[in-house]
Amino acid sequence: MGEKVRVHSIDALKHFKVYLLKFAEVANVALGDAESEMNRTLGWLELEQNSFWQSQIRKRGETVMRCKEAVRQKKIFKGSDGGRQSVVDEERALSVAIRKLEEAEQKMVAVRQHTRKLNREIQMFKGGVQRFATSVSADIPRACARLENMVRTLEQYLNLDFAKAWEMTESMGSFGRTSKGAGAGGGSVADLRKLTPSADVRAAAVQEEITTTPWAVGPIPPAEEKRLEGLITLQAQGATVNVDSRIVVGKGAFEAPRIYFEHVEPTGSNDTGWYVGPAADRGIISVVAVRVADLLAVRPDLRHVLTLPQGSLVVVNGGGMEAVYDSQGEDHWAAATAAEAIISGAMEAETAAAKPAK
Repeated sequence: MGEKVRVHSIDALKHFKVYLLKFAEVANVALGDAESEMNRTLGWLELEQNSFWQSQIRKRGETVMRCKEAVRQKKIFKGSDGGRQSVVDEERALSVAIRKLEEAEQKMVAVRQHTRKLNREIQMFKGGVQRFATSVSADIPRACARLENMVRTLEQYLNLDFAKAWEMTESMGSFGRTSKGAGAGGGSVADLRKLTPSADVRAAAVQEEITTTPWAVGPIPPAEEKRLEGLITLQAQGATVNVDSRIVVGKGAFEAPRIYFEHVEPTGSNDTGWYVGPAADRGIISVVAVRVADLLAVRPDLRHVLTLPQGSLVVVNGGGMEAVYDSQGEDHWAAATAAEAIISGAMEAETAAAKPAK
C-alpha cells in the first residue's frame, strides 16, 4: 500500500471551470447581441419607418389634391384666346403624384406586415433559446460551483494520510480489502510478472480459434468498465489496438478463477505485446495466440484493458477488476477506487447539506 493515493489532473478540472465561465460569457454576449439587434430592427420598423411613411402618405396625398385642383382649374377657365386650355402637363403631374401616393401606401402596408412577422419571429426565437439561456444563466454557475467543490475536495484529499483515506472508503462501503485491491488473491505484482513466458516462447505461439466456452472469470461490471475508462483518460494513456493483431494466452487461463493481463514488449509487428494467463504458478505452461477481434467478440468488456500502455499489469477475478499496476508497480485501480469513494462521499454530504431542514 502506498502512503498517498495519486490523484492526477486536478488542473484539468480548474481549466474546465475556466472554459465553462468563458463559454457562459460568450453565450451571454451572443444572446444579448441577438436580442439587441432584434429590438433595434423592430424599433426601426415600428417607429422610424411607420412615422416616415405616414408622413409621406400625408404629403403625397396633399400633392395629389393640388394636382387635381390644377387640372380642375384648367378645365373650368378658358385660355387668353378664349379657347379650352390644355391639361396635358397637369394630368401628367397628377398621374405621377398618384403613383407616388400608391407607393407610400404600399410601403405602409409592408411595414405593418413585417412588423407583425418580426414580432412573431422574435417570440419564436426567445422560446427556442429559453432553455439554453436558462442553462447559461443557472446551470453553468451551478456546475462551476460543483467543480470548485470537487477541486477543493480533491486538494484536501491529497493532504490526507492514505490509511485515513482507506478507512473512509471502507466506511462508505465502496470496496473491501478482502474482495479487491493489491494482493487480494495472493501473489505480488513481481511474482505475477515472473509467470509471463519469455519472448521466444510467446513468439512461437501458434494461432488458434478462441474457445466459446464460458470463462471462469465473468465479465467486468459496467461500472468498473466506466471507472477504468476514466482512469485511462485521466492519465492520457489510451491507445488504439489493431484488431487483427494477436494476443498470447496461456492455456488454462479461461478456466482459472483469477487471471492477469501483462503488456510486455511485442515480439513482432502483428503482436500486441499482451499476455493473458492464470494468476497462479502452474509450472511450465503452453501458450497459444488469438486475434484481438476474436477475443473482443467473446469478451467485449476487455476493450479498455487492452488500451493500457506497455508495462501495465491488470488482475481480474470473479468479482471484477482487482488491480491495475503500472510499470513501477503502483496500483492505480486502488487509488482510483479510493478517490472515487471520497468524491462520492463528499458529493453526498454536499447534497445532504443543501437539503432544507424539516
